[in-house]
Amino acid sequence: DLHLLPRGKPASLRLGFRHKHLHSVRGQYAPMVCLRKSWGGGEAKKQELSRKSGPSWGALVHGNRILASAVFRRLDAAKLSQPISAFAAAFKPSDIDAICEAAYGKIVAAIQMHYAGKFLAVLFKNPTMSKHVFDLAIT
Repeated sequence: DLHLLPRGKPASLRLGFRHKHLHSVRGQYAPMVCLRKSWGGGEAKKQELSRKSGPSWGALVHGNRILASAVFRRLDAAKLSQPISAFAAAFKPSDIDAICEAAYGKIVAAIQMHYAGKFLAVLFKNPTMSKHVFDLAIT
C-alpha cells in the first residue's frame, strides 16, 4: 500500500521506478485515454437508454471489454504510441467516439442476430462466444 511506503521521496521512486524506466510509461498515455473515452462513452450511452435490459444495455454492461478491444483494434497502433505532446494532434475525441459508436452498433447487432436468447453475463464470460462477437465488431 502507498501509505506504508517511505516518505520524503517522489512516489515514482518509492514505488521502485527509476528515471531510466519512465520512458516506457509515456507510451501508455494514449491507450489509457482511448480506454477511458470508450468506457466513458459507454456510461453516457447507458444514461440515454430508457430500458435497462436487452442487448443494447447488456453490451455496455457485460461487453465493455469487448467494446474496448474492438476500439483498440480499429485504432492505428502508430498513433497509440505517440508521445503525450503529439497525442492531441493524432486523435480527436470525435474520431474515438465514431469508432466506439460503430463498434457498439456491431456488438448489439451480433447479439441480436446470433445470441438473441442468451443471458449476456454468461455470453461474455464464454471465450468462444466473446471472440465471435469481437470478430463481428471489428469487421
